Amino acid sequence: RSSQNKDVVIDNLCFKYIGMHAIAAGGNCVPNLTVTNCEFGWIGGCIQTFAGTDPNYPEGKRGSVTRFGNAIEIYGGCNGYKVENNYIYEVYDAGITHQITTNRKIMLENIYYTGNLLEKCVYGIEYFLDQIEGERESCMKNVFMRDNFIRLSGYGWGQQRHNTHTPALIKGWSYVNTGENQVIENNIF
Repeated sequence: RSSQNKDVVIDNLCFKYIGMHAIAAGGNCVPNLTVTNCEFGWIGGCIQTFAGTDPNYPEGKRGSVTRFGNAIEIYGGCNGYKVENNYIYEVYDAGITHQITTNRKIMLENIYYTGNLLEKCVYGIEYFLDQIEGERESCMKNVFMRDNFIRLSGYGWGQQRHNTHTPALIKGWSYVNTGENQVIENNIF
């Protein structure tokens, strides 16, 4: 990590009509990534993997086609991740997310989702920590989802997905999601 890659602020920009993620960071993300006062619309829907014709798509199991696209995502470790006062709508997958599938220790710390308006995202806010192969040291610490307005999850263009039964305002999936000091409060659903 370079000292030049910390305290990144993305402010007052408009991200629209993007087939993948609008903002994505992976691995061990730079400390203190902040996204504020932005607009995100019509994000995602590209094919991530395709292994041939899928007779079950769009109904039934995922099969051989995986489509994706989140507005703002961290996939991996982080310390200081703030997403505040953004308007996020019509997202194929998650409006805001922190997530990882891992077999080694990963920390996701000091995460703040505050004052955002999320509409017609399949998942307004999605989070998961999928610990595999017996890994139990990873943890999500100090995660705050406050004062957001999340509405109409499962509506919008992303609902033509294969898994039309999974939309949620806040989605944690069925993983252990080991955490300390995780707070969801004062949101309007």
